[in-house]
Amino acid sequence: MGPENPAVGRLDSKPPSSSAIPHKQVRFLLWIVLFSVLCRLILLTQKEVVGTDEVIYLALGQSLWQGQGLTLEDRPVTMCPPLLPIVAGIFSLFTEDLEKGTNFTYWFFGGLLVLPYFFFARRIYGDKVAKLACFFLAFYPGLLLAFYWGSMTEHLYTFVLVSAFLFCLRAVDRGSPADFAWAGGLLALVYLTRSEGVLFFPVLLAWTAMRTLRGTSNRRRALARLAVMAVCFAVVSAPYPLFLKKHSGELSISGKTKLILLAGAMDLQEREKLLGKLNEEGTDFFNYEELVRDKTVLGMVLENPKVLVGGSLLQFRNFFVALFSWKVFPAFLLPFVVLGLFRRAWNRERLRKEVFLATVCLPFLVFLTFQIWPRYLLPITPILLLWAVRGVVELEEWIEASARRIRENRTLRHPRPWFFVPRVLAAILLLAILVAKPVKARMLDQMPVEYRTAGLWMKENLPPQAIILARKPEVAYYAQRRMRPLPNEELPRILRYALAQKAEYMVVDEAFIATRPQLAGLLASEEPPPPLERIYETRSPSGRKLRVFRIDLGQSGSPWPGGAGP
Repeated sequence: MGPENPAVGRLDSKPPSSSAIPHKQVRFLLWIVLFSVLCRLILLTQKEVVGTDEVIYLALGQSLWQGQGLTLEDRPVTMCPPLLPIVAGIFSLFTEDLEKGTNFTYWFFGGLLVLPYFFFARRIYGDKVAKLACFFLAFYPGLLLAFYWGSMTEHLYTFVLVSAFLFCLRAVDRGSPADFAWAGGLLALVYLTRSEGVLFFPVLLAWTAMRTLRGTSNRRRALARLAVMAVCFAVVSAPYPLFLKKHSGELSISGKTKLILLAGAMDLQEREKLLGKLNEEGTDFFNYEELVRDKTVLGMVLENPKVLVGGSLLQFRNFFVALFSWKVFPAFLLPFVVLGLFRRAWNRERLRKEVFLATVCLPFLVFLTFQIWPRYLLPITPILLLWAVRGVVELEEWIEASARRIRENRTLRHPRPWFFVPRVLAAILLLAILVAKPVKARMLDQMPVEYRTAGLWMKENLPPQAIILARKPEVAYYAQRRMRPLPNEELPRILRYALAQKAEYMVVDEAFIATRPQLAGLLASEEPPPPLERIYETRSPSGRKLRVFRIDLGQSGSPWPGGAGP
């Protein structure tokens, strides 16, 4: 570490210029990786059921590795970027338990996240903060508990994102063309994991260009290295926009931007009706992409500016409520952030580092304009945590310095345990969240375990060629059967759709009956109307009901409700 700067303090010492890693740091990294992986393997034992988005990514991965492309039921899927399906889907070559793929990305990339994070934090604040930040990140509840509300993209996404931050810093500090290439390639992987990740490329390219070109005497060489970064991004990311163009007819960076704008203009019930609407014949779903096919993103925003700005300050409020919730960044860490940022005066080098950290937070502000879910903001937590940990260390150093002055340095030649009260307090509060959520989820029966129970029963009792109608894909996943979405229509039209799709089984469950209230009678009555036959019923620990019905597609003589029969 470099010499201490009295104006700024020990925490702002520069990282070693040598790339060699001391043996003590190697041991620390081995232990922290082991601890990080172990935490995730333990938390996986609390994962009771696969998630909705997770099922979609797993099915896409299986389709990719079986040579069918990014498709579901022979239809191209343009709304899901391909990197998680590619990584998780490889397990479909070896096992029928596809969930092993997303579980692998959870513990492997989540566990290894501490490696790029250590070297990134070390370049910003030095070894002391970097080590403590890695310790907190290893068991950080927002990331470890993401399978309760996330899509299982969070761990892979955050890993490649932090790695991209690291190589951008290396590129500026060392000027190596290889670092520029890695930065561009990793930013492409960020985009290929989540579509909104594309925003990091222009932001970080601009920052890298500003730092690289400023004060250089060889602008041609600097521009060439920036071109390497841009070309690597373009080469790695290009297949996905070309795939979107092939199937949508226009070049686009995301297959869901227009649909997000369309859905953002609707309330929840209106959105649910649109997504569950059938065509006029009742034989297939209404293609809502037709509503936006001839529109541009700019045109949709100008047509309804409310969808972009949230219509009021409510969206602004929701953003920060989500950000500072226990699911993302608990509010009790905010005082540490303030301490970390402002306890010491900044010099020019510190200013550059803080500008970089603020810059990489800018793309997250896009969620000020759309409906926000906490999982969208989880990848910002390594930056916020870095500021908070710096604040923890600042407070500990203040306690130590004050104690030495009060005792006039007579009896404090070595640190006392109470110097570390801030980190212990922060760790206890974070661990409390980590323990409380699984306990709460089981006590309140928050996870739809009845999907797994019903799916496993259907796996044993339904013919292999069976097609299931269900509101959520989890049941069909555990049943290992084909699925069609359950329309948001009256029962006669649902039965007509089932006949057209040759779907002989239908799942109706209490967990999501609020989105299909017209089917509530199927859960309340003991005898369903023909041609339905109840063949299975299960309940969650709290009594939440799920029923499986067989649809007699070949029934004749008995009238179908509303004349929906063949």
